[in-house]
Amino acid sequence: MDPAFIAGLVDNIQANLYVLLAEGVLYGIYAALFAFYLHVLHTGGISNNRFLTVATISLFLLCSTHFSLVTASTILDNRISEALAIGLDLGDDETSNYVGVAVAVVYVTSNAVADSIFIFRCYAIWNFRRTILIIPAVLAISCAVLGYLDVFWSASDFGDWDFSFSFITTLAMLPITVSLLTTLILMGLSVGRIWWLARTARKVMGKRITSRYYTICAMILESGALYCVGGILYVIFTIRTYNTTRGTILGQLVGITPTIIAVRVGLGKSVESVNSFIATARPRARSPLEFQPAVPSARAVESRVLYLQSDEEEKVGPEVNLGATQSYCTQPVRLE
Repeated sequence: MDPAFIAGLVDNIQANLYVLLAEGVLYGIYAALFAFYLHVLHTGGISNNRFLTVATISLFLLCSTHFSLVTASTILDNRISEALAIGLDLGDDETSNYVGVAVAVVYVTSNAVADSIFIFRCYAIWNFRRTILIIPAVLAISCAVLGYLDVFWSASDFGDWDFSFSFITTLAMLPITVSLLTTLILMGLSVGRIWWLARTARKVMGKRITSRYYTICAMILESGALYCVGGILYVIFTIRTYNTTRGTILGQLVGITPTIIAVRVGLGKSVESVNSFIATARPRARSPLEFQPAVPSARAVESRVLYLQSDEEEKVGPEVNLGATQSYCTQPVRLE
């Protein structure tokens, strides 16, 4: 048997194991993040974010299914490669093909759900302006349609046509490329809006009202930048190596980023308006001298304390017991 053929089979087995390992690590991170999100829901309640809650839970179920299918696909593919390496011909393994198609379908569906979450958050950040949704929604629908068409083409007889592998790779990358374009547009809209809200908050309340660190974190976490960076790296890797894995690693990144957004919304840390930055403001650090208790003068204390007294008490005098009314009215109210 040709040594180059054997070396190719070994490389394919190693690549599948590396991809499965990366997917497993990302899924472990995702599972921990989703468990924390469930804790946030348990303590804080679903409130008015039912769409975000349902979409986030559905996305985790899809990504869990994706990880299970990728594991099964890796086992089947490696079994075929090992059989070929020792000279056994297993023929056309339909099971492996069906699992591969299922992996692709689950990924396209997960990506569609994730895009809906990104669009919803962008819609909320832009104060629910419907005109903001037009271009991202059209691109998201186009991405889903292209993804399902790619799966249909791969699973049908058209996939047996004599096309170059580079053409097949380009066709497989088209839905992911459109998805990245959608994410880039949503990221630009979200980052621009968050920057404008932070800038407005500084103008209204001063430079100390919000930190640049908080603004940058909000831009990164709520714009889908993590998924966008991962998608770009995935496309570059696939084009350079001509290795299509049906969005294997992206199958977990597509769930991690929206779940981070859902956690921030559940914790009340998400950016909704200028008040989101005002609520995060912290008082500046004081010097030790400022913490020393000052001894106010009698005039200063008198100007800050106002005693309320009812009209009935003035008429009947202090000897009349007014019960709860007297005890309430004679409480000092500090005007600080």
